[in-house]
Amino acid sequence: MRDDQRRARNALLEDLEKERKKRSLEILNSLSIKGFKKVGKYRIKDLEENNDRIDYVIVIDFYQNVLRKEREQIEEDKKKKLREVELWNRAVREEEKIAIEKYAEEHGDKEMEEIQASIQEKLEKELKQKNALESAKPFVEVYHAKQMAIRNQEWE
Repeated sequence: MRDDQRRARNALLEDLEKERKKRSLEILNSLSIKGFKKVGKYRIKDLEENNDRIDYVIVIDFYQNVLRKEREQIEEDKKKKLREVELWNRAVREEEKIAIEKYAEEHGDKEMEEIQASIQEKLEKELKQKNALESAKPFVEVYHAKQMAIRNQEWE
């Protein structure tokens, strides 16, 4: 029984080792496509030709380091792009501010005079309406008194 268990365990270990070699070859192929020539101190071509020299742990460690560096580079590029966008937005705001100040300097007095003239016209119009309403006040009071008298008569 023990021999059967040992054989089964050895068979599983051999299968695991084959899977590791297979995965290592896939990773080496991927690394060579990305332009890497060596993994550690071994050339990738030599390792692909001689599968017995492949050390799964070394290959995986190297590949994980490559992936980590790629992620860090992506994050760095993202931060750089954000900084560029922030600088661009700031520059646009500064240009808008300069343009507004220049316009205000050139046309501000004229526009203020137009605003003051518009306010003055509005005040004059309101004053005319007030005077018109005040001159109509006695007539409205007389009309109102007549209407109240008529209502009082109807209610009585």
